[in-house]
Amino acid sequence: RGVTTEYLASEYAVPVFLVESNRRNYGLARARLRRVRNVRLFHGHSVAILRHFLTHEVFPAGTGFFYVDAHSDRHLPLRDEVTLIFEKRPFSIVMIDDFAVPGDPGYGFDDYGLTGALNKDYLADILVRFKLSLFFPSCSSNQETGKRRGAAVLANAILATQLRGLAQLWECR
Repeated sequence: RGVTTEYLASEYAVPVFLVESNRRNYGLARARLRRVRNVRLFHGHSVAILRHFLTHEVFPAGTGFFYVDAHSDRHLPLRDEVTLIFEKRPFSIVMIDDFAVPGDPGYGFDDYGLTGALNKDYLADILVRFKLSLFFPSCSSNQETGKRRGAAVLANAILATQLRGLAQLWECR
């Protein structure tokens, strides 16, 4: 619906790309973001659009920040999205919303049963394949506000060195 996109676009003067597969949510996001000039909104399947952007270098050069919140009961595109990002843009930081935070059951997360739960085990082979570090919020869920949904941050070894200096994150080893 564009809530996080609106925040990122207004807080940071960088181009923000939003892909929404749900037609209703796309319409809501389009209405919300109609006056936000640094947002590009797309309707379609996140993996296909992401593949096009990464293959054709549509994104600005440099380190990329990808905020992934593309979850669905029918198809969970997260593994494909993360794989594409780190294949094409190894010097990226990926933040995943609605992710299980180890040791803190107060954070909610998405669990699609046989399709997969958004947790460390779901991404284990990708973490190894791309030699990624995995970070979680250092704030406990009982100090959070709002819906108290968990998150995870992925980065390669070079960028992980910088993330280790952030008090807001802890590294899962």
